[in-house]
Amino acid sequence: MEDLIYGRGMIDIVNEIILPNIDRLHYLDCLLPATTHSQLLENLPEPSLLALADLNITFVRVNGSNAMNTFPPLSAILPLQPVMNIDLGAVSISLDQFMTMIHQSRDTLVRGFFCITGSAHQPEQHPSPYHVQHPPPPPSQQRQQQIQIQPIQMRLLASLHLRLINTNHFPTFLLPIHLPVLTSLWVEWSDQQHPFEWDAALPSYTHWVSITPLSNTLEQLLLMDLSISPALCARVHGGSSSSLPLPDYTQLESLLRAVPKLKSLCLPPGIRVPLPILTQIANGDLLPRLDSFSLAMLRGPDIIFNMVRSRNRNEIGSSYSARTRSHIAFLNLMVPIPPLDVRRHLLAKMKGLNLKKGYRLQFLKACRVCLGHC
Repeated sequence: MEDLIYGRGMIDIVNEIILPNIDRLHYLDCLLPATTHSQLLENLPEPSLLALADLNITFVRVNGSNAMNTFPPLSAILPLQPVMNIDLGAVSISLDQFMTMIHQSRDTLVRGFFCITGSAHQPEQHPSPYHVQHPPPPPSQQRQQQIQIQPIQMRLLASLHLRLINTNHFPTFLLPIHLPVLTSLWVEWSDQQHPFEWDAALPSYTHWVSITPLSNTLEQLLLMDLSISPALCARVHGGSSSSLPLPDYTQLESLLRAVPKLKSLCLPPGIRVPLPILTQIANGDLLPRLDSFSLAMLRGPDIIFNMVRSRNRNEIGSSYSARTRSHIAFLNLMVPIPPLDVRRHLLAKMKGLNLKKGYRLQFLKACRVCLGHC
């Protein structure tokens, strides 16, 4: 692997390409062995990368498993004031590192992709001004901290993609971040203590969206499960057959009501949309601009088909919300793996919706513990 990345040993990317041009680099996109991480950062002069506008670094593990790992601090490539695009989705960073990078690129960042790992076993050695405590302080102390911490205004950030690993114990770390022009938010989440339990995470996102200008600009919201370990599924039940707690109906409704300009919505299987919310989406009272919808339905997918037909029906003399609502143009439906004849029936029904942008039918595998779809 190392020879392939380095051109079979003939080219030293760090010393022969990056470092000699460090002051002129405007765009940096490189794939390096993980062993090169310290070499790259230790050899950077200070200050460095002052002309950098676009950063995409991927470190590949040469030996061992390919699971995500937290690499040493990225402080050597800070400050990031001029950077417009950051892609660190394949490099796991700490919460403190993320907050520092966001703060230092607040005036220029347009697109950001981050993989953030929280861990109680690896405390931050060099905490940022936006240091996140673990475990969280008492509520009274949290309120005092929020008063002391100045909001981070991301003036230009239009697209934010977050991969969150073991961050459920830090539900307030996003609160200082204000996103006045954000149009796309993509969150992938995995937590070893609370895997796939979106009931524990959804209130934080609802609160965050409702108190920021995000609610006036967001057009795309993608919430997805991040599966990084097959063992996570077994830890859901802890050996029991009990099902996952589901997000509170009012929390989901509050979240959707806070983003009236949303055009594209993707929800994970852990967030199940109840009939009252589907009814409000069908008549345009919720998400009047929605045209792309992805969700899971473990039972009775006909409910979804009826919702789409009702939403897309043009009715004379209908209400204002019905006349101004957009049509659903794309549907992605996740269902348990059905028998072949049922699968054909579902595909025929989806085709019969005549959606302008098409459809997709995904099949959910059964849980290894309960053999159901928890």
